[in-house]
Order: sequence, then C-alpha cells, then structure tokens
Amino acid sequence: MHANSCRSNWYVISRVIGCGIDKPLSSFLLPQSFSDSKGKSTNNRGYSNLPGIKSNNAEFNFGSASLSIKDAYSTMDYHYASEGMVTAPEKIITMPDTEINFDVTSELLVDLQKASSVLGVNDLVLESDGTTVSLTVKDKKNASSNTFSRVVGEGDGVSYSMNFKIENLKILAGNYSVTVSSKGISNFKNSDIDLEYFIALEPDSKYGS
Repeated sequence: MHANSCRSNWYVISRVIGCGIDKPLSSFLLPQSFSDSKGKSTNNRGYSNLPGIKSNNAEFNFGSASLSIKDAYSTMDYHYASEGMVTAPEKIITMPDTEINFDVTSELLVDLQKASSVLGVNDLVLESDGTTVSLTVKDKKNASSNTFSRVVGEGDGVSYSMNFKIENLKILAGNYSVTVSSKGISNFKNSDIDLEYFIALEPDSKYGS
C-alpha cells in the first residue's frame, strides 16, 4: 500500500493474483476520507477485517511511514511501500461473462489453507461432475494424492475442473461471493466490506467436454 493522495471513496489497488495475470489484483473501497499524501496522523474508526484485529471499532492511524491499526487488545503496523515499487493497472479489470458462482465462508478458507499445509498439496480445484460442485485441495498430477474436499453448490449439468494454486488464495479473512469465467479468471467479492480480488485460473483448467 502506498500513502497516496486520499479522498472519499478511495480505491486501494494492490498487486495483481495468478498465472495468466501474473500477479494478484485487488481493490478495496475506503469509505472515509483521509488527510494528505504523507498520511499525517488521521484517526478513522471502522471494521478492519484483518487477522488478529477482532473489534468492529478498530482505529486506523495513518502515520508518515506506516499505517497502524489497533483495537483494545491488538495492534498491527503496516509499513508503506515506496511509490516506485507500486504499479497500478492502467484500467480496472472487467469480468467477462461468468458460468459458475458460489459462496465461500471465512471458515472454509481457513480449512482449505490448513488442509493444503497438512496434506502437503498445493492445488485447489473447483470441480463439478454436473451434479455437485466442490472445492478440492490435492495434487492434481498425482492420482493417489492426499485430498480434502468440500461441497459448495449444486451442479448445472456441466462438468468442469477449474484449477487454482492455493498460494494465490492469500486474501483477507471473510465471507466471499465467487464468480468464475471459463475465459480464465475469477472474482472473489467480500460479502462484508467493499473488497474484491481477481484471481487467474491455471492454464490447464477445463470447462465442459
């Protein structure tokens, strides 16, 4: 994050997620207004939705070199990147038509990350046999791979295997509405705050026969 000139309805654009896009892209709408490009001490209160910060009344303090977020029990300091290190896309990604949509809870995101670590596998596959839709953590190149799977919806008659890398799911904790396009990109939209991620699918993803 760079402490750029701040105003009401300011979008924070972070890195771009995935293989086709090459890096993760997210946007976050900050509804409050802030002071200046050097982030002189400005306190704003709101729901942080950050790991370890549990309060719905967390305090945001924009200092000259870092952002401090704290509640009654915890403090998080996030140092700004230098302006030259931050690259914003020339235009915001517009999602193509999507064929798949489902919801994923904060608890499921944690379960998927834990399963990947415990089982020693790095692939996350959104798959359907046409009847049910599930998210499966596995090694897709190994037929005898350890797996963890959770049903997330009902199928629509179409079979598919939409592949992600679990390391690209480094997103803020929360509940998300997810849409996926067979053109190779997905959108994770946070259900609680104005935050969304665009995450590219792996090139070997398949939709339909």
